[in-house]
Amino acid sequence: MKNRNYMSMSNPEGYKTQAAFSTAKDERQSVLETKDSTSNHLEDPMHYNQETLEEDNNITAEHNEEQQSIYLHKTTTDVMDGKQAWIFLMALLFTVLFIGLPAMWGVMQDYYLRNQIFSEPNLVMRLTFVGTLFYIFAGMGVFVGNIIYSVFGLTVIHIAAIVLFASGLILASFSNSIWQLFITFGFLSGTGAAFTMTIGFRLIPIWFLKYRSTATGFLASGIPASGVVYPLLVNKLNATLGISWSYRVPALMFLTAALATYPFIKEPKHINNDIKQDEEGNITASRENKEPEKKKQDTRKLIRDMVDTRVLKNLNLVLYCTINILYYYSSSMVNIFVPSSATAIGLSDIQGALGSAVLFATGAIGAIISGILADKIGIFNTLILCFTTASLATLIIWIFAHSAVTFFLFVVIHGLVYQAFFSVTTSALITIVGIERYPAALGYRTLSSSLSVLGPFVAIYLDSLNTNMEPYFYCKVFAGTGYGLCALLALVIKFRITSTPIANI
Repeated sequence: MKNRNYMSMSNPEGYKTQAAFSTAKDERQSVLETKDSTSNHLEDPMHYNQETLEEDNNITAEHNEEQQSIYLHKTTTDVMDGKQAWIFLMALLFTVLFIGLPAMWGVMQDYYLRNQIFSEPNLVMRLTFVGTLFYIFAGMGVFVGNIIYSVFGLTVIHIAAIVLFASGLILASFSNSIWQLFITFGFLSGTGAAFTMTIGFRLIPIWFLKYRSTATGFLASGIPASGVVYPLLVNKLNATLGISWSYRVPALMFLTAALATYPFIKEPKHINNDIKQDEEGNITASRENKEPEKKKQDTRKLIRDMVDTRVLKNLNLVLYCTINILYYYSSSMVNIFVPSSATAIGLSDIQGALGSAVLFATGAIGAIISGILADKIGIFNTLILCFTTASLATLIIWIFAHSAVTFFLFVVIHGLVYQAFFSVTTSALITIVGIERYPAALGYRTLSSSLSVLGPFVAIYLDSLNTNMEPYFYCKVFAGTGYGLCALLALVIKFRITSTPIANI
């Protein structure tokens, strides 16, 4: 009998199952009656009864399997994109709101430079490296967190995320040299942020289907949304309580949010179903084998699955990881140097902090808009549009921003488009490699973020050689060029997937 454990979610109701069962029995009865009327001799009654019993049992078993598939499917689809999914997303988003430390590091760096807190050589480069380290471990940490989640489960990685992030901030408040900030702010807090994002990247694809990019967009909006408050809050704390409390207050805020939302950040009930997705995007579900000896999974096999190098044979994934590298180094330069570039053109430190706040406020809005847009017009169409806009805004507006008006014009335009990459990342990876290899692809995508570390330092080095041009000129050129290359590579991936220019993909 044909195996029918899997049922396509594209036909969710299964209303015709009972009708098909009855029709099959009627057809069998009709054939038998015809055979009786035309036969010249009677068949053995015992043989006839045995065949009838076996066929009835086969039809009944087939019917039961159909009903089980319908139940598994409805159990899965009733949860995906439903109320429980959105409760999970809002709880995770509330936690992510308090890990937007890249938002505040630009203000912290500007404060350290203006007040000469440290007297070490190459101060600008060292302080920039603190913020860059946070970006690196926030990216690479997802690769490690991906393995921890698969081997030890949600609870372990969730607790580790809370402990690492909060302890990193609290310990950073006692730092009296830059190398201590490397370890506390860069490594500990960056890794804690990565583990928190790992939870979202792993669970959103199984909580959401129809609104997957929209959900990822909401999650991506959390970090820039925190940037609306953090720069101004940190500026105020630095001026009143001192720089140590600029780390402690955010740590206490994060701990409060993380503990309050902990019960709501959980896996969906259908996590015990085997979820698969075909090339057309249809989802199938079947029950996992619950036998004790088969429930134990080999840890080494789980790790091998997470580092499956076969996914790297997919050229589209390699191109997407290249986009990731270019995006990280471009966006990090903008986030880090917006406050400093404001004071460099004669604006006040308050205006520089306000520039960061506006950048992240529009980034939060843009993340949600780009997620919705990706669900409507396609993932790579959205990336091409947003990366092109970010490139033009950086190369044309930011370079020639010599007043508050042009400076804030750049901040608003860039903010509305630069978060698109995060909004579509889960959907893009699933489109490229499929949902079964998504965890491995996610790990390599985030691991590639570490290669972006050299970008800001190359720009700073070249900028130090600049004697005739305005400050941060090379940083602006590098960022704008990086965004332009991202748009070009997204276009290449699109045409490798489909040859139709207007396809919604």
